[in-house]
Amino acid sequence: MAIEHSELQLVWPPALFAAEAAILLADGSNDEETLGWLLAEAFADNRAFQLFSELHRQKSWFVLSAAMTSLGTAAGTPGLGKPAPAADPATELVRELMHSADALPRYRIRRYYSQRHRQQAEAPLLTLPDLKTGFAQLVRELEDVGYFEDAFGSQCSDARDDDPAREGQRRLTTALQCDAPLWPLGLYGKATGIESDWDEDLFFDVVEALHDHVARPRRRYWHDHHREFDYGDYSRRSGQAVYRWRVNELFSRSQVELHLAEHGSDTGFLVQITGDSRDELFDRALTGPDIVDQDSVAHAVTLYRSRGATREDKRSAVLALARTLEHRRELVRTALGRKDEGALFQIANEFDLRHHNTARRGNYDEVFLDWVFWCYLSTVDLTSRLLNQAASRASAEL
Repeated sequence: MAIEHSELQLVWPPALFAAEAAILLADGSNDEETLGWLLAEAFADNRAFQLFSELHRQKSWFVLSAAMTSLGTAAGTPGLGKPAPAADPATELVRELMHSADALPRYRIRRYYSQRHRQQAEAPLLTLPDLKTGFAQLVRELEDVGYFEDAFGSQCSDARDDDPAREGQRRLTTALQCDAPLWPLGLYGKATGIESDWDEDLFFDVVEALHDHVARPRRRYWHDHHREFDYGDYSRRSGQAVYRWRVNELFSRSQVELHLAEHGSDTGFLVQITGDSRDELFDRALTGPDIVDQDSVAHAVTLYRSRGATREDKRSAVLALARTLEHRRELVRTALGRKDEGALFQIANEFDLRHHNTARRGNYDEVFLDWVFWCYLSTVDLTSRLLNQAASRASAEL
C-alpha cells in the first residue's frame, strides 16, 4: 500500500530533526540503516520509514534499468539512448522533509468523539515519585535503541566482553561518588525500580550524569541471527539533544520547576525555569551575535538560573549584564533615548550593585535584583536584535 506524504507526523522537534538530517545528508548517508533509521525515530507509526523503504526500492529498480540500458547501448542495440543518471527518491524525500520541517504536521494523540465531548479535567502535575518513574521509563526506551551503548557497552548477544549493567553502574557511581544502585533502570524487559529509593538530590544528579553519557546511534543494523537490531556510529551531541528534549518534555508535566539547559556553559545541567516567555529570552540571549559579549551574558545567565541562586549570585549576574550594556552603550542610547539610557545605568551605580559604599542604597529586597536582571537581559536582547539588523543590512549591500 502506497504511503502519502500527508500521513507523516513529526514526533521530534523540527529543529532537532532538520539538524540531524542535514548532518547525515552531508555525510553522504543514503540507506535504510542511516536515513531510514532517522525517519523511524523522528516520525510516528513507522510510516516515514516505510515510505523511505518504498522509494529506496524504486531507486534499486531504476539503477538496474539504467545498467541494462547502458549494456544495450554498448552492444549496439538500436533505439537505446544514453542512460540518465540514477536518481535517489528516498534521499530526496529526506531532503524535502528537512527543508519543510517547521511546516510538517506534529504528532498528537487522537482524541475520539466521547473524549472530545466529555468534560476534561486538567491532568494533574506529576509528583516527584511519579516523575522518577516516568524518567526511568524514558531512559529504558532510549537504552532499548542503543543510546547508552557507546558509554556502557553493547547489548548485542555477540558482544560477550561487554557488560552494560556493570559498566553503567561503575561509571555512574564513579561520576557521582556514591555507592547506591544507579544502573540499570531496566533488566530483561522489566523495571528494576531502583529510582524509587533515590532522594531528590541523587535523582537530579543521575538526570545530569546520564546526559554526559548518552549518544545517539546514527546507524542501526539488523542482526539476522539473533533477530535484533545492533547499533553504531554514535553521536554524543545529537544523543544529548534528544535526551534534553525528552527529559524537558517530561519535567514540564511535573511539579518540579527545572529543566536541562539547552544553551550556555550550563548546557545539560538542571536549571530553574520561569514557565513563561522569559525562558525564551534566556535562549535568545545565549545565542546573540556578539562573540565578545557572549561569555559575559552566558556567565550572568548561569549564575541567575542555577538551583539555589543566592542574593550574591544574582548581584553578580546583574553586574555581568551591566558590563555587556556598557559595551553597547551607543546602541542603548539609540534604542532608548538619552534619558532612559542614563536611568538604566543609574540603577547599577546607585543601588550598591557595582560599588560597596555607605552612600549607596543597599537596603532593598531581593525581588529588586530580579527586576533589574530581567530589565537588563531584555535590553541585551534588544541590542542583539539591533546588531542582527545592522549585519543583515550590511550583507545586503555587498
